[in-house]
Amino acid sequence: MVGQSSSNWLRRLLATASVAVLTALGLVAEPPSAAASPNADTVSATVAAEANWILRAQLPDGAIGIYPASATIWPDQANTAAAGLARATEVTGDPDYAQHAWSYLRWYSASEQPGTGYVTDYEVVGGTTPVSTGQFDSTDAYAGTFLAAVWDAYSATGDLATLQSISSGIAGAISAIASTQSQDGLTWAQPSWHVAYLMDNAQAYGGLVAASRLETVLGNTALASEASARALAMQDGIASLWDPETNAYDWARQDNGAQHATAWANLYPDAMEQVAAIEWDAVPALRAESLLQSFASAHPDWVSPTAEDSYLQGADVVSQPVGYWPMVASAYAVTGQQNTATTGVNDIISAAAQANDAWPFTPADAGDIIMALSGGPLDPAPAQPTLVRHDGTGGRSPLPVRGGGGVSGAPGSTGTARAVLDASVVASPLISATATTCRQRMPCTLLARGELRYALR
Repeated sequence: MVGQSSSNWLRRLLATASVAVLTALGLVAEPPSAAASPNADTVSATVAAEANWILRAQLPDGAIGIYPASATIWPDQANTAAAGLARATEVTGDPDYAQHAWSYLRWYSASEQPGTGYVTDYEVVGGTTPVSTGQFDSTDAYAGTFLAAVWDAYSATGDLATLQSISSGIAGAISAIASTQSQDGLTWAQPSWHVAYLMDNAQAYGGLVAASRLETVLGNTALASEASARALAMQDGIASLWDPETNAYDWARQDNGAQHATAWANLYPDAMEQVAAIEWDAVPALRAESLLQSFASAHPDWVSPTAEDSYLQGADVVSQPVGYWPMVASAYAVTGQQNTATTGVNDIISAAAQANDAWPFTPADAGDIIMALSGGPLDPAPAQPTLVRHDGTGGRSPLPVRGGGGVSGAPGSTGTARAVLDASVVASPLISATATTCRQRMPCTLLARGELRYALR
């Protein structure tokens, strides 16, 4: 119920307050120039405005497009928008926002492919009917962000009946993640595209954490335990990407063990992959603080959509507009730096308003803004033990075996060949040399799946 959702938001604010105490003791660094936190009424009004903008992109069947009146549906972005709607109920107390989130989540659940749990991108035909394109940007991140959005919707409403009605979709999303998870704990982006991306794995990790909570609520102890085990294994896999030479996580691993080291000067994918790992609480807290400091040093203009920054495009580094990255503010919120998060959000909202919320500002960006103003993704789970350890200690049991599912065999050596992805990835013949834009607002990066590797958020 709404009373429960309000208490969740208060718990998040109390958590931030506890970080403020640590800041006073000199244990957590909050920039002294950060703006004062806005009052609750201001936050509520801002969140309501962003949620109302998301609703402009929702179709009658619940699906959420990439932009109001757009005919395109990308589920990973729609998941983020739906999570923002659910969180808007927590912040504002208006139950309608969460009901719209549930409407979308029912659509996603019904759109899962039987046996795999995969959901494709869609195009709207005839003005109202979404038709599958047969393609997806990823299977792990789509499923992970869906599960996280379901947890937010349940946390906001306590609606067990609706949760039970999409229980098959929750189980399907777990299956989708499991289908490409290797014994190193990481997931390939797609069953046919064996590259494990840090950002996708961070989102899948958050989804598995949410899935463990959801299946516990539903009384499915076996699935809850499986989701927990897979989350722990994925956390270990992410930890294995750490590179002390760059003081960052390598942002990709191939099935032959080759890894792509992070160049901090590149906003995307390199630096933003680190931000995603922080946002989804997939890395230790102290390391998250250090990573954000490195990010801020390398990319001080992340709040300025029209500023120029470096992007990796194939084997080349190109300069282009920053675009909208409110997920950075969300990462600051997760680490307890809510003042910095709020300041960043204010700058991004102002820039979007000056452009009349024109593309490339998306409903997913609005969802990330709401997350940043309310503590980051994944509502806290009261009275539940934490399932993550972040310290890398202890042996890891083999991943649960699913009949016909899962990718068998870990990648090859992970400690040596780490300089660059192989030439077949960089020089994919499916990439047009003239391609300039893909999903969202970024030019394509040519380190692709079987088609194009798109900028996420």
